[in-house]
Amino acid sequence: MKLAWLLVAAAACGDNAAKCVPGEQRACGCPGDTAGAQVCESDGTFGACVGCAADAGVADAPLLACSAQTDCPLGLTCGLAHAGDTTPTCFHATYDTSPGAYGTSCALAECNQDPTPCKQGFQCLSAAPCDPGATCTAACTSDRDCPPAMFCDGTSLCRPRIACSPCIIDDECGPNARCATDPAGGRFCATTCASDSDCPQPVADNFTESMFPNPFEHCFADFGGHGSVCEPADGYCHGPSALASQGADQICSWCRAGEPGDCATGLVCGEGPSGERLCTESCTVSLSLGSDGTTITATGDTCPAGTYCWNGESFGGDLAGYCAGDPTYRFFTCYP
Repeated sequence: MKLAWLLVAAAACGDNAAKCVPGEQRACGCPGDTAGAQVCESDGTFGACVGCAADAGVADAPLLACSAQTDCPLGLTCGLAHAGDTTPTCFHATYDTSPGAYGTSCALAECNQDPTPCKQGFQCLSAAPCDPGATCTAACTSDRDCPPAMFCDGTSLCRPRIACSPCIIDDECGPNARCATDPAGGRFCATTCASDSDCPQPVADNFTESMFPNPFEHCFADFGGHGSVCEPADGYCHGPSALASQGADQICSWCRAGEPGDCATGLVCGEGPSGERLCTESCTVSLSLGSDGTTITATGDTCPAGTYCWNGESFGGDLAGYCAGDPTYRFFTCYP
């Protein structure tokens, strides 16, 4: 009798040892020696190995849900695995982050006109000459082709995520930032803040040395319910214009680097000296400076009513510039 009880107990211990906690995850091997993952199912056993490279592009391939990179086993990335996905899952990472590939700085080489450190198949993405943020990148078809800190922009190029870049999880946006939500449900990277002073501030007025009164970003409550973040003063990273006289995607609509669709046909996305990005169009105006050295008079402004042709504070005959929202003609801004 005692022997029979011991045999039953041993069998029970063996069953418990084989069980797992429902929801538990572990790494597993995929074909080609790549990494996948298994999740513990309700019956206490691990399911099939998912997230393998062979699943890439397969819309119905089983993948693990995640909300952070730490939710995924080593070798898998948390993000949107397939076109049309709305929730993040763990998928097999195929992007190259070796020296000279995605994320390698090419700032010094670009500035000094030295040979590029970017490896074959990659190019140096730079916003301007001597851009300190210049980085090696390559073409893409979706975000899964890019490392988490980059996204596939509207020109099909992996681009570093900055303020207002699209995102799906906080990890993609870097330190002191999160993937915030706007009033329409759009997701965007934003810096955390406690007050407006934590957000980008306006440049100094060259005439009076005072600060231009209204910053183009404010500290707002995240509509996703996760604290406060810096975002454009009208609350959107693209779409609505900061000017009541203009419609969506028109002059003074905020726009994002690498997203040409943010501005209507015929408009371009310009960037002000403080980093403000706005939809604008070319224009001409004649500016004259009064005898007091501060009063500016404008004639022949070709911008639509309610907008003003900024030309860098040059004076004289018809001068080329870009339409903005400052009636004093002193700043390339939409928040006077």
